[in-house]
Amino acid sequence: MLLLQYLTASLATKTLKNLTTDQSALLAFKAHVVDYRSALANNWSMSSPICNWIGISCGLPHQRVTALNHLDMGLGGTIPSHLGNLLFLMSLDLTLNNFHGHLAHELGQLRRLRFISFTLNKLSGSIPTWIGVISKLRILSLCNNSLTGVIPNSLFNLSKLEMLDAMFNVIDGSIPSGIRNLSNLFNLNLGYNNLQYFYAFECKLKGNIPKEIGNLRDLVFLSLSTNDLNGTIPASVGTVKQLQNLDLLVNNLQGSIPYDICHLERFGGLFLYENKTSSPIPQCLRSLNSLRVRQLASNKLTSIIPSSFGSLPSNIQNLKVLIGLDLSRNRLYGDIPITISGLKELTTLFLAGNRSQGSIPKSFESLASLEFLDLSSNNLSGKIPKSLEALSNLKELNVSYNRLEGEIPTNIKKYLLSLATWRRTSYLDILQATDEFNEWHLLGTESLGSVYKWIFLDETNVAIKVFNLQLERAFRSFDSKCEVHKNVRHRNLIKILTTIAILILKPWYLSSCVMPNGDFPERLNIMIDMALAFEYLHHGRSTPMVHCDLKPSNNLLDEDMVAHVSDFNISKLLVRLLMQEEQAFWPKMDCLLSIGQLALDCCMDSPDRRIYTTDAATKLKKIRVKFLDA
Repeated sequence: MLLLQYLTASLATKTLKNLTTDQSALLAFKAHVVDYRSALANNWSMSSPICNWIGISCGLPHQRVTALNHLDMGLGGTIPSHLGNLLFLMSLDLTLNNFHGHLAHELGQLRRLRFISFTLNKLSGSIPTWIGVISKLRILSLCNNSLTGVIPNSLFNLSKLEMLDAMFNVIDGSIPSGIRNLSNLFNLNLGYNNLQYFYAFECKLKGNIPKEIGNLRDLVFLSLSTNDLNGTIPASVGTVKQLQNLDLLVNNLQGSIPYDICHLERFGGLFLYENKTSSPIPQCLRSLNSLRVRQLASNKLTSIIPSSFGSLPSNIQNLKVLIGLDLSRNRLYGDIPITISGLKELTTLFLAGNRSQGSIPKSFESLASLEFLDLSSNNLSGKIPKSLEALSNLKELNVSYNRLEGEIPTNIKKYLLSLATWRRTSYLDILQATDEFNEWHLLGTESLGSVYKWIFLDETNVAIKVFNLQLERAFRSFDSKCEVHKNVRHRNLIKILTTIAILILKPWYLSSCVMPNGDFPERLNIMIDMALAFEYLHHGRSTPMVHCDLKPSNNLLDEDMVAHVSDFNISKLLVRLLMQEEQAFWPKMDCLLSIGQLALDCCMDSPDRRIYTTDAATKLKKIRVKFLDA
């Protein structure tokens, strides 16, 4: 009985002490603020329990203050640091008052907060970084204040955040890429600020692009690429007068390109690759004198290629700074307008995979800056104009899969992707030169065969790949290499010289893995060569290609220490998938990326952010189903 009385007395003493702590903090708050309506003066009294005070809520177990709700109570002054002592506070609402000044860093001690609202006050200074440590926060409303500076990166540690509202402030800079960490965020409002850059790529966003995007009046760059956005491009984009680049690549957007974009006088880049936009290309785009890049490939755009892209001087003179135009894999038809040659600064022109007809315009010789020209997979006829030899900066020309005829101009052959030097030799020559495939000539072995070295009579080093005919996969691998190499051509990719039965001859390069003592400049140059090869495969072709088997033994060096990527056994599957089942390509790629992200989630340093094994297994099952459905 005595023990029970002692415990009861001890608990009562502790509760009283905790209540005294909260009471002291609230009385300090009352003494510090300006109480214009005497709302606190007439209610907050020592003669009544604090849990009965106006705007105060307490939790049941320990009777600690858990909520401070002072919505529109006519309070002013600065928000005192004493509130940081309300350690059990879960909700802090000071909306529609007259508070000013900075937010005290002591408020960062309120680690139990789920809800914060300072809406409609006169707060100034930057958004404090301490907000990022309130890990349980779900709602944060800072709108209609005078907050300045940039959005702190720490804000994107709030993995449970569901709503972030900071409109009508003076926030500038960019939205950090860490916004992708806010996986539970469903309401983001940053309108009417001075934000210039909004990056939200690969953030798993779904639904429509809200029309309120037009409230970001000072936005310069908007990137929402590689998400799952659908619906149409909102016309309100045309009200973002400072917008220079709009990146909506790889989504499911439909409908037409809004005419309102033509109101953006500083607009420089439109990126809509891999969407489902349709209807004719707006003719009004010709009025955008700052437009430099249009990437509209892989959509459902129809009609003829607008002649306004090239008619001079009245129609196109404002597009004189255009450097890139990608309209590949749409439904454009008709002749390629000869006036397109008026785009003097154009370096990249991709019109592949359309229904264009007629001949290749001879006037293309005027495109003095042109480096990459892809007219493949159309219905073009006639000859390759000899005038194209005047394109001194041309690096790659692809006119395959058309109805072209006649002789190829001599100086054009070196630019064509479909041409390669073909060597003639015999199986007997190879057998003798390798001493009947003696191990001394062996460069290496793999699951499908072996690779030997040989030297042509002109002292050209070549590698001979011999497939094991007893393996059915060897035939598929052979077909894979043929399919890939007939579609690619680059100085940093391996070249096929000839084939004999099931042998493949290619220039022999010393494997980089046998040169461990190379100095740093050599290693750096090798990495640059590899990067150039993959940049070409991913972005330098109208049909992107993924290697999928990058490893040291697949990167070889020639006598000038130039790296060449080889072995495209796996990539063939993706190439065929992209060519024949284009709509299923990106979903499957998304599955591969999801697996990589899942691996990272399993290795997080923080236990709170690390995914459980059971959850990982569940996600893997979902990814498998999605992959099979695609």
